[in-house]
Amino acid sequence: MVTRTKVTQATRFQIQKLIESVIDVDDGCVQYADGWNDARIAGRLKVSTKVIANTRNNTFGKLCGQPLTTQQQVAAIEDRLSKIELFFENDFLKAAKNLHVERSVEKTILTDEDIREGLNRTDSRVLKMSEKSHP
Repeated sequence: MVTRTKVTQATRFQIQKLIESVIDVDDGCVQYADGWNDARIAGRLKVSTKVIANTRNNTFGKLCGQPLTTQQQVAAIEDRLSKIELFFENDFLKAAKNLHVERSVEKTILTDEDIREGLNRTDSRVLKMSEKSHP
């Protein structure tokens, strides 16, 4: 059986110093360094995990989970990259194809207008030539 240390002010100070040395706090969110947790600190200082958890919560904030390992970080980045690639393969290419179709339609419309304009000019010239030859 483990003998528990009486929780004095000096013990709380030791708890706070040890916790402070093995955590990262971001916006009140506490994360332990790899291999550290309430139970390990409790074992080292011979106090209950409840005392550690209460001291941590009151002094630094709530525990938000363990930091990701490098391998987990790489996997998360690869996952995000895959999603970005998928977006570009699907949505971006669809948008590009749609733009190409729209531009092709615009060119077709412009070509039709050009043809109409050319026909109108031709009709005008034919009419003028006809007027000259039959006054």
